[in-house]
Amino acid sequence: GHRRLSPAPFRLDNPRLLIVADSRNSEAMALKEKWKDLEDEQHPNLIVSIGGDGTMFRTVRTHWRKRVPFMGVNRGHLGYLLNDVAGDVNAHDFFSEWLEIIFAPLLHVEMVGLNGERQSEVAFNDAYVLVERGKTGWFEIMVNGEIRTSKVEADGVLVATPAGSTAYARSMGATPVTLGAEELVVIGSNVAKPHMWRNGANVSDSSVIRVRTLDESHWRGIAGFADNVSFGDVTEMTVRKSRIAAVELAFLPGHEKRRRLLFNPFPS
Repeated sequence: GHRRLSPAPFRLDNPRLLIVADSRNSEAMALKEKWKDLEDEQHPNLIVSIGGDGTMFRTVRTHWRKRVPFMGVNRGHLGYLLNDVAGDVNAHDFFSEWLEIIFAPLLHVEMVGLNGERQSEVAFNDAYVLVERGKTGWFEIMVNGEIRTSKVEADGVLVATPAGSTAYARSMGATPVTLGAEELVVIGSNVAKPHMWRNGANVSDSSVIRVRTLDESHWRGIAGFADNVSFGDVTEMTVRKSRIAAVELAFLPGHEKRRRLLFNPFPS
């Protein structure tokens, strides 16, 4: 297996929060209101996302350039990236406690359109290509310039970060990866062939993964996405760890032990 970076201790003496709450969740909005005395949207030293993992994903995509840690607070969701925080906690005391920081690089995603034009984007969760509904795609997968799978027949192919391994990748059948692990998940959606590749593969996060369609007629139209941002019709996708985009995720001590319980392969 690949190396996993250990959490680093983290503490704020003077918490200044940028709080993002799920507007559809009354508990999340109530907690945001309760903590408003610590808000400093112009000069935050911690970005707090209140709601579910979806709120956390959107918060990271919007604010990663601020270069301050993110902390997810769970409100009524099964959150893989979230902390369970009591609503009656004294906010100043709580945010001044020691936390654990886990480093999470984003993906650099490049897509090639039908006209050969290249577009790039960053992704916190994942990047993927999907074939038009009702058809099966033919894909070649290369890792570091070497063909690893010459022909995958599937609805699509996805590359996920450890954070994203609990999202779309998991619904495709991938085994979630612990945060801080220096690896990426590569998996196909509804793989018809080869049969032994239905659980995908994990590769080092220093890898460059290239996925391209083998259908040169483009009858099997392929759409590209990075964190649900659409690139439209594409012919290939190249994914690697970003050299500039990354975030720090803050957790209560012992969070990772609880998170691992969520990966139990036996359904409850």
